[in-house]
Amino acid sequence: MLKAGSSLESRLRGGIGLTWSTMMSQSGILFSKARGIDQYRKNLQAIVSALVCFYPGTKTVLVSGPAVDEVKQRGRTNAKLAKYAKVMEEVAAEYQLAYADFFTAMLKEGDLKALCRGELDDGLHFGPRGYQLLAAEMMKQLPKEG
Repeated sequence: MLKAGSSLESRLRGGIGLTWSTMMSQSGILFSKARGIDQYRKNLQAIVSALVCFYPGTKTVLVSGPAVDEVKQRGRTNAKLAKYAKVMEEVAAEYQLAYADFFTAMLKEGDLKALCRGELDDGLHFGPRGYQLLAAEMMKQLPKEG
């Protein structure tokens, strides 16, 4: 729970209004022939455009989807997912939005097996270490104190 007067609350409010974080799921990206990277870009641009129009004056942070443990996620490769993370980074730049590159942070952390070990232990849905890393990446996008 966010306590009134807490450091995090003051950083969230930070004089810029509400902060939106949008993490786009990549679960179905590689299994649907009807979708491709161009359609992903168009869909993402439509979502971002709506957020920017409906919530002016807010800080919107796009958060890339996670990397996967390829041993457990047959058919999903980090090489393919990297292309979608790159599109999200490009759309964030196009709309002058903040971007939290959770995908690359997971790769840099190195131990994808441990990061992707959650309740499902399926190589996609992350566990406590993955959530800690996600929180750290999102915190980097919040306004600094003082």
